[in-house]
Amino acid sequence: MVISVDRRVAHGRNRLHGLLSRAVDAPVVAVFLVALIVRVVAAIAVNLLVDGVLIPDETTYLRIVDLKSTGDLSVEPTLRCLEYANADGTSLWCSYWRGLFDSTRTFSWPLTGLFWMFGPHRILGQLLAGFFGALAAAATSRLALVFLRKPFALVAGLGVALLPSQVLFSSVVLRESAIWLCLACIGVLLGRSSRLTGSGAVTLAAAGLALIFVLLAWLRVQTAVLSLWSAVPIFALAGRHRRVRVLCATGVLVIMPMLVGLGPAAEGFVSNSLVRLGYTRNVMSLGAETAFDYTAWVEVPSVVEVPSVVEVPSVVEVPSVVEVPRQTGALAIITRDAENESLSDTLIVLPSGLYNTMIRPFLWKPSDIRNASASHVLAGFETPLWLTTYLLAAVGVVMFRHRVSVVGFPFLFLLAIAFSGAASQGNLGTAFRHRGQVVFALAVLGAAGLEAVVDRRHMRRSKGAGGYYLDGPDERGDQDPKRASGDQ
Repeated sequence: MVISVDRRVAHGRNRLHGLLSRAVDAPVVAVFLVALIVRVVAAIAVNLLVDGVLIPDETTYLRIVDLKSTGDLSVEPTLRCLEYANADGTSLWCSYWRGLFDSTRTFSWPLTGLFWMFGPHRILGQLLAGFFGALAAAATSRLALVFLRKPFALVAGLGVALLPSQVLFSSVVLRESAIWLCLACIGVLLGRSSRLTGSGAVTLAAAGLALIFVLLAWLRVQTAVLSLWSAVPIFALAGRHRRVRVLCATGVLVIMPMLVGLGPAAEGFVSNSLVRLGYTRNVMSLGAETAFDYTAWVEVPSVVEVPSVVEVPSVVEVPSVVEVPRQTGALAIITRDAENESLSDTLIVLPSGLYNTMIRPFLWKPSDIRNASASHVLAGFETPLWLTTYLLAAVGVVMFRHRVSVVGFPFLFLLAIAFSGAASQGNLGTAFRHRGQVVFALAVLGAAGLEAVVDRRHMRRSKGAGGYYLDGPDERGDQDPKRASGDQ
C-alpha cells in the first residue's frame, strides 16, 4: 500500500514536471491558455454570482452596444434610446452614448457584432474582454522572449495572466483589456523591428505602429498619445536604416494624430488638456468615495484676491471667500479657477499624486479602506507585489539598458502614465484601473530584473565553488547571438 502511494506521488510529480517543461518550451502558448482559462472561469463565476453588474461602468457599455446592435443609436435618437435616456434624467444621454461608442469603437464594434448575432447577453462582453486579456498576457510573454530566457518570459506572461486586478478588469465588460493588448503589441513590434534589415520592412513596421495607434486612440485617446510619444523615439533610434526610421517615425508622429483629430503630434489635444488638469482632477473626485485630498494643493492662490473682493460692498460673505483654500473636489471647481491651473500648481500635486496613483491603497492605512468598496480593499493585497515589482523593474532597466529597443518603450511608457496620472487623477478607483495599463511593462521589466538577480546569485555560487557561470545567447528565447551585446 505504501509503495502504491509512493508510486502515485512520483507519477504525479513526473507529470507536473513534464507539464512545466512544456510550458517553458512554449511560454507564449502556455500563458495564453492559462490566462484564457482563468478569465473564462472568472467571467462565468461573476455572471452567476453577481446580480446585475460588478462594476458600474459595465452598464454604460452594455447599453450603448445594445442600442447600436438594434440601430437605436443613430444621429436622430429613437424612442427606445430616449426611453433609456429619460430614465437616467435627460434626453441628452443619447448624444453622449453615441460619442462614447465612437470613442471606444475598437472594443464596441466587435461586441456589437456579437450582440447582433447572438443577442444582448452580458457574458458575450465578458468573454470578449477575457479573450483580449489572454492575448495581452501572451503578447507580454512574447515581448519578454525577445531578450529574456524562456523561464523568465513565462514568469512575465503569468504575471499579467494571474494578477487579480488584471483578471478582474478583463472578466467584466470594460475596454481595459483591449487597451493592454494594443500596448503590449506596440512593445512586441518595437522589439522585433530593431532586427529588421530592409528599408521596406522598416516602413511596414512603421505602418503597423500607426495602425495600433489608431486602434488605441479609439479606446482611450490620452493613452494613445502617451504610447505614441514613448514609442516614436525608440523606433527611430534603435536599429538599422536610421534615416528611414527617423523619416517614418516623424511621419507617424505628425500625421497619425491629425487623422484622429488631435492635431500634429497631438499638440492640440495636449495643449487643451494641460490647461484643464485641475478641472479634470476635481471632476474625477466629485462624489467619489475614494477621492484624493489635495488640500495642500488648493492652499494657494485665490486668497490673494480677497482684498479686492472685500472692497465690493455687495459682497457680504467674505469668510466664505477666505475659506476657498480649504475646499477640495466639487467645491474647488466652483470656488477656484481650475480651468487655468498654473504649472506650479501641477508641480505641487505631483509628489502626492504619484503616491496616490502608483502605490495606494494600503491595507494597513485606515483612510485607504474606510468607506471603500470590496474591490478597493482587495486591491490593497496587491500593493506589496507592486512595490516588489517596482524594485525588480528598476534592476531590469539598469541591467538591460543596452537593449533599448525592448526596454525603452516599457520604461518610457511607465514614466508617462505615472506622471500624467499623478497630475490628472482624482480618485483611487479610476487611478487603480488606469494603473493596470502599465502591468505589461512592469511584468517585462520585473522579469528582466529577476533574471539579472538570479544570474548574479549563480555567478557568486559558481565562483565560490571554483567554477564559472556561462549564460550563452542560445539559452535565451529568440535572441540573435550577433546582437547579444545590444541594439545596432
